[in-house]
Amino acid sequence: MDEDDRIDSSHIQELCEECHGLLVLNGGRFQLPHDSVREFLMSAADPKYPGLEGFWRFRAGIQATMGRLCLTYLTFDHFKNIQIASRQQMDRLHEKFPLLRYASHNWGYHFARAQGFSEALDAEAAHFLTVQRYGELAMHVIHADEALWPYSEMRYRRLQLSAFPAKGPWIPAHHLAWFGITGHPLKFALDLPAVKHRDGLDYSATDYAILRGHKTVVDWILDFCLQQAQESGNMQDPKHFQPASSFCLPAILTRNKWPDSLQKLLDLGFGVDERENRYSDSALHQATRVSRFESLRVLPPSITNINVENRFGETPFW
Repeated sequence: MDEDDRIDSSHIQELCEECHGLLVLNGGRFQLPHDSVREFLMSAADPKYPGLEGFWRFRAGIQATMGRLCLTYLTFDHFKNIQIASRQQMDRLHEKFPLLRYASHNWGYHFARAQGFSEALDAEAAHFLTVQRYGELAMHVIHADEALWPYSEMRYRRLQLSAFPAKGPWIPAHHLAWFGITGHPLKFALDLPAVKHRDGLDYSATDYAILRGHKTVVDWILDFCLQQAQESGNMQDPKHFQPASSFCLPAILTRNKWPDSLQKLLDLGFGVDERENRYSDSALHQATRVSRFESLRVLPPSITNINVENRFGETPFW
């Protein structure tokens, strides 16, 4: 519907505000920005719509309650010393504790959406993460399920490694990266050993954040590393502070269209000529392949990365 179809233009902005984000004006046309009311109600709280503030707080309270229930379930005494050595054992555990899968996959989802709402939830999450055995089981449940998904990156890794026993150790930073959780009150999970730690699948916290598409976590880790390098006075040679990764980070961040994150990588001394494993593409290959012009502006031009070839003999401008 056009903005001048049956509606006085002086009331257009008022109409959009009264709809609290369910209706927006875009290019002279009214549009529904969400596919469903459910999608709208599950979206992030938006301060532009103060009329929904009561609902956002009500929803945060529900998320906090669900998060606490999940964490309570995951910290049952029965789980403290349990060892899962086979798929059959995992299946029997799910039969005995039918909510284990839900709690493992969703505690962080609820926590992230209630973050800062409940001090009790913050304390329970911190306790859960600091008792390694609880976190190990929850992450093992997630990994065992991921290994069954047909197009999962972790399933590809599982083809090289047996799914059992667990491929930890997983540390708190892995959990935060998986669920996209950053900052207070769980910032204790991030330190230099944590950003360099890899699990049995050779994944670091940075890798999990990339696999899950959590740019905020990637930036959180890179900002922390840059801060450590600056505080050490060693910005001339910051490689000691680079986060570990099984991926070629410059190429991956370029492919994901995260130019500001890419700039932080370069500030940490990552080389633009590094290649990703699958096709041996450099960051410049990724930047030119799908017109990632923002990343092209970040990458420093040089004869080397202009003429570098991937495994097919293609240069970035081939």
